[in-house]
Amino acid sequence: MSRKSLFRRKGAQDAKRGALVDGRYRLGREIARGGMGAIFASEQPITERPVAIKVALGSGAAREEAEVRLLREARAIATARHPGIIELLDARECDEHGPFLVLELLRGYPLDLVIERQGTFSMRTTAQIGRRLCEALAFAHERGVLHRDLKPSNIFIHRDEANREVVKLLDFGVAQMSEASTDTAKLTKLNHVVGTPEYMSPELLSGERSDERSDVYAVAVTLFECLTAQVPHSGNLRQVAIKVFTASEPPSVRAIRADISEEFDAVLCRALQVRPAKRTPNMATLMDELAAVTQLSDDELPLLVTSDDDSGVVHRKMSGKSASRRRGEPNRRQQATDPIPLVTRAYRRVESDVPVRLRFGDGSEVEAKMVDISEGGMCVQMAGGNEHERLSSVRFELPGVAGEVDTSVRYCWGGRKPDDNVGLSFVDLAPDARVAIARHVESLSS
Repeated sequence: MSRKSLFRRKGAQDAKRGALVDGRYRLGREIARGGMGAIFASEQPITERPVAIKVALGSGAAREEAEVRLLREARAIATARHPGIIELLDARECDEHGPFLVLELLRGYPLDLVIERQGTFSMRTTAQIGRRLCEALAFAHERGVLHRDLKPSNIFIHRDEANREVVKLLDFGVAQMSEASTDTAKLTKLNHVVGTPEYMSPELLSGERSDERSDVYAVAVTLFECLTAQVPHSGNLRQVAIKVFTASEPPSVRAIRADISEEFDAVLCRALQVRPAKRTPNMATLMDELAAVTQLSDDELPLLVTSDDDSGVVHRKMSGKSASRRRGEPNRRQQATDPIPLVTRAYRRVESDVPVRLRFGDGSEVEAKMVDISEGGMCVQMAGGNEHERLSSVRFELPGVAGEVDTSVRYCWGGRKPDDNVGLSFVDLAPDARVAIARHVESLSS
């Protein structure tokens, strides 16, 4: 996708579900939409690998800015290829829809939604998130890429094929790259102030030149929010700037949560300093400090999105809206007397009454009936007491899906009463079986 061709093409249309982009990518469900772009589920031709297609939206100058951001995002991600950064599979341009990105399709939730549902995190979990962010950003910084728009909505808790939660950085549309380009100048003119005020460093708020310490500041704001469910300073650009530059010291986490250690509070206070010279100098230092105050090892990230995996079942409390956090009002944790939280499914599912064979850890089996299914898991009806927690695998057939599916499962929820349904997640479902189930669900949902 050349720089010259990007702005010569005229009359590009906004892509919609069902559109065929570049003659090869059929757009499926809409995953996300913003003022400048949208992301759709799709799949690669031939390999049928599920992917996400990101396209620009708008018209006139707004469309031009959206396309500049899309192009810069492609270059930034391609420059900073890291497991903690969303993978760019391809970047193309077509006459009808303009430039678009082909990205890996993530499974899970953005961090802001996890905070909204869960409320607040422990110091250890927060430090683990911070460490993963620091690792990815340190790698990007070494290659001359500054993110400049770090915030929970641009951080994704992804469940990989090995059933591990991985922190992924998204949206490099306003990233600053070390090499000068005409696109950098164009983006500066179109968007004088980049980012979301609550997460912007003081130097970005005042329009000054930024470096890696701006991303350090944004990471600290994000970790502050993980611990408190609110940001240090809330408001619009002017309001946040006034609060930041008139405060004698950065807000203390301990003023909101007394259970946070003084050492952890001190780490965040250093990273939130107004003057860059007094701030934590880089991601490597911040990562080491987080590890030191919480005795972090290389353990995998504590589970955030689901009780066992993100197979389609999430047990989380809705504990306030993101808007309340922006106003500086802390989310309230649900009390022990609150009702059991609603079950939210991460994947689209369809009802089914197919018989299944459930296998336990000791090799014994029992017959059950499927209630519904998604590419991540299923809900079943089974007789018996609390034996569901010993389930290890399931065998079943689906109309339109060739052959019998035999896969390991993990118990997620339900079965507390004799007539309760039981939620199971697929652990090592074969890719071809996952694709077949996804198509089965799609065909019955349309």
